[in-house]
Amino acid sequence: MSYAHAPISEALLDIQTEDVGVDVRILKALGADAPQFPEVRDLRQLPARTRSGGEAETGPNAPLLGFQFWSADNAKVWQARRDGFSLSHCKSYESWESLINDGIPLWNRYRTFTGAKPTRLAVRYINRFDLPSDGNLEPRDYFRIVPELPRELDTGLAGWFMQLVLPQADLDAVAILTQTQVTPVRPGTASFVLDIDLSRTVDVPQNEAGLWALFNRFRERKNHLFEMSLQDKAREMIR
Repeated sequence: MSYAHAPISEALLDIQTEDVGVDVRILKALGADAPQFPEVRDLRQLPARTRSGGEAETGPNAPLLGFQFWSADNAKVWQARRDGFSLSHCKSYESWESLINDGIPLWNRYRTFTGAKPTRLAVRYINRFDLPSDGNLEPRDYFRIVPELPRELDTGLAGWFMQLVLPQADLDAVAILTQTQVTPVRPGTASFVLDIDLSRTVDVPQNEAGLWALFNRFRERKNHLFEMSLQDKAREMIR
């Protein structure tokens, strides 16, 4: 089902690959033939805790993983890494077709340049719901998957984070559904995120037809998981 006010805040395609074994700095050249993504940013390793409890090196001295190529309006970004490729539509998501139409030529450029072999395919959609609330909102009125508290512990729910890992045997894939309450952007609302991440790491297609056919199947399953997570009250809000 399509929605006039779809709550998508980010849609992402990700293709992890075998490490291409090249000097990561040469991946910057991949942006030269994509003028619709004029801004280049370093992609560096996130800081991690050291054994002493401090943070590992970050900033310009952290290990360089690859590059991000941003559109002028910061609505789209793609990554070229030593171990893969990804594309995100971050603002004003248009359609699956738009995401795929951007993704295919960028991936082809990356694969031709690196010769990389895919090892993991993933589709991820992050949905944000800003629901009207006077402070007494009942999440189960909008979502079919909510925390269930025993009566003895139910003193009211001020916030929650829940993650489900759901095997999708017919796709040789795994779906991870994450729901959490987040800080609202305006008064009189309660905000929730429904994050759907669908991935496959076994028998990953190596030919282009099989790869994009699997992505289309992922899209269909993502839609099913989304629909099965909502109550009619949530659907009415986004129609």
